[in-house]
Amino acid sequence: IRTLFPVKEEDRQAVEQASKEYLKQIIPRYLPGRKIELKRDGNVYKLVGDFSLGSSSNS
Repeated sequence: IRTLFPVKEEDRQAVEQASKEYLKQIIPRYLPGRKIELKRDGNVYKLVGDFSLGSSSNS
């Protein structure tokens, strides 16, 4: 969370948990059939997995 004001730890955790749940719901909707994981790297989260665009029509 980026803000100029102090954020209580329990509020930060609640926002983080809600964000993770939301992302886990929408990833399969927009990227169906792909193995994509939400991983924590230090204090940030990253999406890791298959972001391929499919086969090329140039082959």
